[in-house]
Amino acid sequence: MIGLLFLYLEAVVRVQIKIYRFQKEKPVHRKFLLELLVWH
Repeated sequence: MIGLLFLYLEAVVRVQIKIYRFQKEKPVHRKFLLELLVWH
């Protein structure tokens, strides 16, 4: 159970880093952000 929790947290951190880098390159559309929120 703890291992799964760490895997989940690592995945969330990776996704947020990707979003941060993507935002620095170009503005993210609101629809894309909403889809991410719904997906989580």
